Amino acid sequence: MRSGTIIFGAVLAIVAITQLTTFDLWLSDRAYDFELGTWAVDHSSVWRPVFYDGPKALIIAFALILIASVSRPAWLTRLRLSRREAIFLLLCLATVPAIVGLVRQHSRVSCPRTLQRYGGQIEDQFGHIDPARFLRKAGPGRCWPSGHASGGFALLCLAFLGRARRTRINFAIFSLSIGGAMGAYQVLRGAHFASHIVVTMLMALALIQAIKLVMPE
Repeated sequence: MRSGTIIFGAVLAIVAITQLTTFDLWLSDRAYDFELGTWAVDHSSVWRPVFYDGPKALIIAFALILIASVSRPAWLTRLRLSRREAIFLLLCLATVPAIVGLVRQHSRVSCPRTLQRYGGQIEDQFGHIDPARFLRKAGPGRCWPSGHASGGFALLCLAFLGRARRTRINFAIFSLSIGGAMGAYQVLRGAHFASHIVVTMLMALALIQAIKLVMPE
């Protein structure tokens, strides 16, 4: 419960920072060429398979292997997982992107590339969260938090397995690297502000902890 309170407080702090400062803008300004009207990364470039399509495909493949392994003890042995652990990982990989996507669909927070500041059509609201519009599905926005990075951060569930401390740390570093790289790609192409990625990571941690708590031993 204490860790959940800390995570919730961190999300509120990040939201407050983005509402009261222009830190998100400062970072995105450096990824955008105002003279050429282009972002640092083109979504049609060679980097798309590396940071967008590739990671998504690998995460889906991992989930499919887990699904197949649940009913195949020999596969679980090879993966060094118990059936309960495999189900836990599956629940996390499915729940984190689903919940993040649900919030995103109702957030009414704009992406950088849609704002007039960066050549878009939406009035410059700097990605701020407007309580009066939040949870209303109709209208522009739907860019907070990051749906793409949620798949990478969902892999943090690996760090919650009952393993040696060093192994769990390695899993955490691996997962944060994947999610962080996927999120950085989105920032560099104008699909998200940096704070969107951090909030996605914190949401993933909170959801994984909740799943671990409710799963029977």
